[in-house]
Amino acid sequence: MGLLVMAMIGGIILCTHTPLAQNDLHWLQVLIGLATWLTWLGSPAGRTRWLRLLGGLFLGVVAANWEDWQACNPPLLLPEGKKGKEFTAMVVDRNDRDDSIQLILEDFVWQPEQTEFAGQIQLSIYGHDADAEPGDRIAGKAVLHPVEDYRVPGVFSYADMLRRQGVKANGSARDPPQVVEQTSQWRINRLRQRISAWVQRHIAPRQQGLVEGILVGKRGRITAAQNENMRSAGLIHLVAISGSNLGLVAGWAFLFFRRLLVMLTPVSRRWDVKRLAALAAMLFMLGYASLAGWSVATQRAAIMITLYLLSVAVERGNQMWRALGMSAILILFFQPNQLFQAGFQLSFLAVATLIALGDMDFAPDWRGRMRAMSLSTITIGVVLTPVTAYHFHQGSPYSILANIPAIPWVGIVSVPLGMIGLMVLPWSETWGGVVLSLMGWSLEIFDRWAAWISHLPGAWTRFPGPTLPGFALMVLAGVGWLAWRRFWPRAACLCVAACAWFWPHPAPPLGYLQLSVLDVRQGQSVLLHAPTGDWSVIDAGGPVSPRFNIGESVISANLWYQGVGKLARIVLSHPDLDHISGAAQLLRNFPTGELWLGFFPQEEESHAQYKQIIAMAQRQGTLIRRFQDGTTIHAEGLDFHILPPFPLRGKENDRSLVLEVTHDTRRFLFPGDVQRTGERWLARSGQLAPVTLVVAPHHGSAGSSSPIFVQALHPEHVVFSVGARNRYGFPKPASVARWAASGARLWRTDQDGTVMFRSDGHHLERVGD
Repeated sequence: MGLLVMAMIGGIILCTHTPLAQNDLHWLQVLIGLATWLTWLGSPAGRTRWLRLLGGLFLGVVAANWEDWQACNPPLLLPEGKKGKEFTAMVVDRNDRDDSIQLILEDFVWQPEQTEFAGQIQLSIYGHDADAEPGDRIAGKAVLHPVEDYRVPGVFSYADMLRRQGVKANGSARDPPQVVEQTSQWRINRLRQRISAWVQRHIAPRQQGLVEGILVGKRGRITAAQNENMRSAGLIHLVAISGSNLGLVAGWAFLFFRRLLVMLTPVSRRWDVKRLAALAAMLFMLGYASLAGWSVATQRAAIMITLYLLSVAVERGNQMWRALGMSAILILFFQPNQLFQAGFQLSFLAVATLIALGDMDFAPDWRGRMRAMSLSTITIGVVLTPVTAYHFHQGSPYSILANIPAIPWVGIVSVPLGMIGLMVLPWSETWGGVVLSLMGWSLEIFDRWAAWISHLPGAWTRFPGPTLPGFALMVLAGVGWLAWRRFWPRAACLCVAACAWFWPHPAPPLGYLQLSVLDVRQGQSVLLHAPTGDWSVIDAGGPVSPRFNIGESVISANLWYQGVGKLARIVLSHPDLDHISGAAQLLRNFPTGELWLGFFPQEEESHAQYKQIIAMAQRQGTLIRRFQDGTTIHAEGLDFHILPPFPLRGKENDRSLVLEVTHDTRRFLFPGDVQRTGERWLARSGQLAPVTLVVAPHHGSAGSSSPIFVQALHPEHVVFSVGARNRYGFPKPASVARWAASGARLWRTDQDGTVMFRSDGHHLERVGD
């Protein structure tokens, strides 16, 4: 079984991470299938191992090719406009958040022309309540746009995740849609929504998200602070319906049904109550998984637990390795992309570790149980470290300490109270509310424990982690370690895993300057790699959202992808959010030598986010430098020229810190949001000269890129940092025309994605061309 699983994983990796054309993959699939068939027809002697190897490869290649074919969606034809268009649709599911309501819709039809939209829609409603529940047909107005990613290397593909779930477009509505019909469809999701409403009536707001997460798998009301605390403490797995919670529910159900059946004397005399209890617990667990919404993580855990309970029911409870392997094959065949998801890897590694430790003998008393639990927690924490390091670039040094009391507390107190509350609810909402309040109280203690752990020194530890090739080798080595029982093969697997951790990141070569204008939608952020290997971030802005931080999810992700562990400096041109919204998170994630600011004394007193950034820099021990006059700084093989800013009485944009970076004969200008008045000031002061590249000031607005500014710079390349379909209409055609007339080559992040250049000081080339 181990060889079959390893071969299947190898087949999936071969199809998804090799530069083979689609046609070549189809021929490969045919050849491996033919080889498998011929091996099966061959002599029985010695063919078993080869048959497992080729059969696993064939399963992996078929699964990966089938998923790629399913994921190929035709281009979406969406109505133009920003005011919204009338529609009708069926509500599939609903997720309530603190700032919005999110509906999943199907059978979406544009009105009045009755144009159907194939696939599901994710519709967000901000600032309003809505009556719509799963199973309702609704009507309203919405604006839709395709599901898109940030085109930045190393960033998690949220769009790919949605597409594989069937969601083909995002949308928003200014006003809540109206319910026009209630149907009998999506009853389970309607029940989940009504349990959520019940939770909201009986639980304090701070604990609603935790309770909903455990009972019905909805985590929209978990606050950003709670998420961060649980991640830092290594406790996030306890409030997600996956392996841990489904395992707890199945375990409690097994104990309950076994005790109940023992009490029923006619049953216990005639049948084996252990086998009956396993079947009853399986049905109860599957019912709970249905109530949880059958998310991918829930499906994965349910398959694993079902196979194990079935093995107990047929008196093969010692076949846990076989059950784990079969569940892996089933999941990967139908969802091969799960191989690369953190949840799949964490679940299977944790279960495999528990199975391996299950062979050890401990005393049957409470001391033996405590030793077993402590050893399991410590071992799982060590084994899962590479996974959390790769996916989340985070280590939780206190996770072992945090989990030792948290796992039994949630498992023995919180989850049973939730199950009892759900069973009491149909008979009495009052008594069900009492039980639910007790569950909320238990999770309040858990929440405070996570917050205390997360604030211990060093709890927030971030680092690049292993690369994708290195991590793939570690996964294969881990599966090999589980498959082989002899010492030397296992030792070789451990050596391979240790070496794979140090697989080099795709960092720029020393001696070169590399400049990356990131695709941060409507905002600006530039990464600068110096010839000495030091890194700087010039502006760190982008969309602002309570649930998304551009500094964490995009800028930091790209830096970690390139193996960056610290920053020489962060330069902020001015206090606008589209230039600073991710800076505080960058300061938190990376030790930073210096923070360069323009001279904005009034904004430092009145601008909340700007004050937060300065306070974070002070806490981190970062040197803060404010530039009121022009100056030149020589560092890391580069010359950093701070151009004299516009006088204090000018507008904030015109007072942007303007930075010019020189590398031998090549010059790069970053003017922030300087507009016409500031541009004229710089041109008339004699500070401007022809440059190699300029990031277009103020994203190419109509009030920037004045003729005098364009003529003074006469650049070879101009990059517009703009978001697709942004509400400002940037870059403006007049601005684009002026730069084009100067003879410069134009680039746009909304069309070209991240724009990256590399220079040796004399020649400049675009990386990726």
